[in-house]
Amino acid sequence: MGKNVTVILVARTASSRCPQKVIKPFTEGMSLFEIMCQKLEKLDFPFAAGIGEPELIEIAERHHIPIFHRSPEEVNAATPLSKVFKCVEQCKTSHAMLISPCTPFLEIETINHSCRIFCES
Repeated sequence: MGKNVTVILVARTASSRCPQKVIKPFTEGMSLFEIMCQKLEKLDFPFAAGIGEPELIEIAERHHIPIFHRSPEEVNAATPLSKVFKCVEQCKTSHAMLISPCTPFLEIETINHSCRIFCES
């Protein structure tokens, strides 16, 4: 069976060290989450945002990013990882690549290249 992959931008606004860091202005008036949403639009592979909070949903919808909805329990870091990443079950491909919005310098070419290598291996 061949491999295929969906890239999922997993985000939440809760952070113990820097609350709401993913939606605060980072550069040119854009947040970390918005920067990554713009990058996802250029991917050669299926993509979605694994999110559950209204602020993130609004940004994803503005960028026409499909949403894998996360429940309040899923966005709580105190729950087991099986619940935190339950949104991956919505994925229609055989595999998923999870990326963080806290990687604004990650190039889209790097993600595409990584997905290609993975699918061809």
